[in-house]
Amino acid sequence: MLTRFGLTPFKDKYSNNYTFLTLYELLQNNEVVDWSSKFIEQTNESYVYGNYAQKNDLTYKYNDNESDYYNGSLLIENVNLADNKKVVNSNIYAPEKLRSNELPKQTNVYKLWNKEVKDDGSVTYKSLDKRFYFMRSDNHIFESPVYIGSETLTTETTIGQAPFESFFKLPFNDIVQDYYLPMYQILNKSRVVDANIFLNEQDIINIDFSKLYWIEQLNSYFILNKIINFTQKGITKCELIKVDYVNTENNTEPIFETELSYEDGCFNITPFTSTIENPICFNFSYDNGINWETGATPILVVPSCGYSTLVPVLFRLIRLNTGEIISNTIEVLP
Repeated sequence: MLTRFGLTPFKDKYSNNYTFLTLYELLQNNEVVDWSSKFIEQTNESYVYGNYAQKNDLTYKYNDNESDYYNGSLLIENVNLADNKKVVNSNIYAPEKLRSNELPKQTNVYKLWNKEVKDDGSVTYKSLDKRFYFMRSDNHIFESPVYIGSETLTTETTIGQAPFESFFKLPFNDIVQDYYLPMYQILNKSRVVDANIFLNEQDIINIDFSKLYWIEQLNSYFILNKIINFTQKGITKCELIKVDYVNTENNTEPIFETELSYEDGCFNITPFTSTIENPICFNFSYDNGINWETGATPILVVPSCGYSTLVPVLFRLIRLNTGEIISNTIEVLP
């Protein structure tokens, strides 16, 4: 679950309570600690962070070992990295590629056994070991009434809707777009700094790894990744990871490169500029901007029409490969 939602756990100092932060909450946190007065000097700098590559694969397990249809990749524009690595090798299985028709509706198949037909025509079922799946529940409304029943009890009834499985937003490419785009803020232009910081015992007691740290001398915001060998008050070596943080506290009306508008069921984008390498997609929120999701389908032409919602939805535009927000936010009402 931590992998699916890009979560980092932080334990409370005085209890067994844990807070789980998304990458956006961690990398765009308004709670910034100013360490400018504690900064002594920078001792080292590198441009590779973590065990990442230019193409980082996130993979499911499959009943067919050669399959990869629900895998995804995190692409990093950093030539200092290796070409390709597998960063997530999940123990969760993906549903089968071929679907089944039920009631009638196409549904995913979550395989738990193999069917074997013996020479005499009898059928046996062999259980498959350690098959774990993720799925969602989706209430499906049928176009016309459907009859269901029991041959054993000789009863039947008519239904107009029923809960079905759904694999919506569970393919790894969707997971990357919804939860991992903030990683580009530290990986595309990786900068890992070793610095000497003057720390005392109270600093260590109050340390909070969930906050960002500002150092004016380096003109940057950082994640505090490590405090190395602190023993007593004095100069301590720390490892800092640069973050492309945008402080919006004093910028209530940011300037964007495009303007998004909505009229008569159609979105307009002015000016409309999209590239194959980094296309434009919708970024939308159902909870008034607390959580955001990114559509995996690029916008190819404008006006973009045919959208309707059952609840108020916030829309904005985002660059698919970098996660850069490029437009104002608008609200589309039912």
